[in-house]
Amino acid sequence: MKFYLLLLLSIALTSCLSISHSKFAEQIKKHRAEYQNDFLQTDRSPLELEDIQFLDYFPADRKYLVKARVELLDQQDTLALNTSAGKIKHYLPYALLKFSLYGQKLQLYAYTSLDLKNNEAYKDYLFIPFTDETNGEESYGGGRYLDLNKNDIHQHHIKIDFNKAYNPWCAFSEGYNCPIPPRANDLPIRIKAGEKKFKASVKKR
Repeated sequence: MKFYLLLLLSIALTSCLSISHSKFAEQIKKHRAEYQNDFLQTDRSPLELEDIQFLDYFPADRKYLVKARVELLDQQDTLALNTSAGKIKHYLPYALLKFSLYGQKLQLYAYTSLDLKNNEAYKDYLFIPFTDETNGEESYGGGRYLDLNKNDIHQHHIKIDFNKAYNPWCAFSEGYNCPIPPRANDLPIRIKAGEKKFKASVKKR
């Protein structure tokens, strides 16, 4: 009898996990559809409709949705990030995000853009450029980006979803001014989540 009850419990738990994964995968699918549509609605976009087919992604995976502890940073010096165009973009370190993945303790810096500080639409925007061990192989060699929002910080924690990591526009076309992730945001593991390499050649402009 005890074995039968344990078997039913195991089946029920497996079913719940399956439904949960399916729902999560649908959410990521919707996010990616919106991401792709944005290229077609945005001025100076590097992609046109016929290019969308060459976008590629890792499968949605819930283990790359992590909860990070937020340590706000006070009186930080401005960070000058080099860009792909050989220019400089200025950011202010806003918070240090600490989390665990694959049993390792990791961290990423979240930044606010000084160039966008007077833009109301970006007043709560947090920018996280990062690199990991997939760069140059499965993902774009120049690193990837994540977007977060200050309003999503609750009780000193925020969720980071690497399934939403995306490529800078320089991954698709020349002629863009993309910030290069700082060494401080180099993760010593493989982040097999989010956007992969563009499956077509980089456009010439």
